[in-house]
Amino acid sequence: MKHIKSFVKDTHGSASLEAILILPMLLWAYVAMIVFWDGYKSDLIVEKASFTIADTLSRERNPVDQNYLDGLNRTFAWLSYTNQPTSVRVTTVRQNVDPDGNRELVMLWSKASGELSPHGSVNNVEAFTPLLGGGEEAIIVETKMLFVPFATGVLPEIPISKRVLISPRFVASYCWDDDPC
Repeated sequence: MKHIKSFVKDTHGSASLEAILILPMLLWAYVAMIVFWDGYKSDLIVEKASFTIADTLSRERNPVDQNYLDGLNRTFAWLSYTNQPTSVRVTTVRQNVDPDGNRELVMLWSKASGELSPHGSVNNVEAFTPLLGGGEEAIIVETKMLFVPFATGVLPEIPISKRVLISPRFVASYCWDDDPC
């Protein structure tokens, strides 16, 4: 019992032993800070790349086709600094207004490149489409990239998805390759 009391009251320590105990936690915390910073940086880069893709589409004057959309997906991957799979989905909608003032959202077309699939109906986009003017069109650009942290065990793989709505700048109606506008 005397030895236990003296052990409890003893304030002497060994710096090397304490360093061995605390060093793994400090290293893990340092790596975790870098991984979280990298995750937020990737999220910001994907958002900026998504706005760049949407702006590119809004300035297009000619109908686009699948090759153009695949090129936009490759551009998105390049802008996102990733070697992971990326996806781009483009949907165009128009707000129709009848003489009684009733509004109806109409999906003109939806196409995708990568893992995302085209929207099947306007019901898939109504929830996030703002109120548009009568006859006004909007381009909805959705992008997706997989964030893979360089250190496993800190964060899992996280899909980063962004959605940008933008109006066509130079044309009244934004057309797909062979579809009538």
